[in-house]
Amino acid sequence: MRGKHNPQSTMLAFVNLDERVPPNHPLRTIKQVADDVLSRMSDDFDKGTTYRI
Repeated sequence: MRGKHNPQSTMLAFVNLDERVPPNHPLRTIKQVADDVLSRMSDDFDKGTTYRI
């Protein structure tokens, strides 16, 4: 390419969300409840999923 090379700055940032969300934040409780419910529903999801090769 001709001219100046101006690389685009990165648009992604990798952060550890556990470090960013305070320990007593309500999102932590919501995540725990959602994880518990989804883990109990895992077998139901497996039954409803079909794979084609």
